[in-house]
Amino acid sequence: MGYYNNVFDECNDQTDIGAVMRNGREVILQAYNWESHKHNWYKNLDSKVPDISKSGFTSAWLPPPSQSLAPEGYLPQDLYSLNSAYGSEHLLKSLLGKMKQYKVRAMADIVINHRIGTTRGHGGMYNRYDGSSLPWDEHAVTSCTGGKNLPFTVLMTRLCPRGCEGSLMAFVMSAIALAFIVSGYLGIVLASFVEVTVDDHSGFAGGLAVEAVCVVVPLVFTSWIYDEEEKSKKEE
Repeated sequence: MGYYNNVFDECNDQTDIGAVMRNGREVILQAYNWESHKHNWYKNLDSKVPDISKSGFTSAWLPPPSQSLAPEGYLPQDLYSLNSAYGSEHLLKSLLGKMKQYKVRAMADIVINHRIGTTRGHGGMYNRYDGSSLPWDEHAVTSCTGGKNLPFTVLMTRLCPRGCEGSLMAFVMSAIALAFIVSGYLGIVLASFVEVTVDDHSGFAGGLAVEAVCVVVPLVFTSWIYDEEEKSKKEE
């Protein structure tokens, strides 16, 4: 424990935060969570800065600062507007000033790959940037599905019971991450099976055929899914 405290003391006494990082003694605090936007967060966090510094943290990871459709900040609509659900631009500047005073380096979570429009446009999606300082159109919405999954994400966070948003989204994100990991390993197995290598792509068509079959096969068993309503109709 003595070494642990000495490290913290050295971090607190260090005037050059860059030197702390170069010495490999940076201690980062994730200074928000999925529910923080509900608690006037910039003002709340401002009051905690002295304790953060005293605890030995040299850096604090702050939430996405831009205006966002989702209050958590991960569906930014205007990257140049710093008025978010976490607080106003004025409160953010005040917080940054307090952190600088206490020698805690601020780290911004800049989200530039989840862009979404300010209003609904073609197809009922948020793909128009009316009133935005950014000269974007629907092509700026970053999604392999054309933005269709973004309203679904927002809907999930708004319809789930209050206080459960973080747990629900964490579960969904974990499930998606697990799916990517599993599919990655299965892809390696499939590539090995059809003998696709860096230099030989001759088995690529066979690999696509196997994938197509794997997609279709589950559909054969959809009739096995229990349908209570259909069963009731048959009994009548």
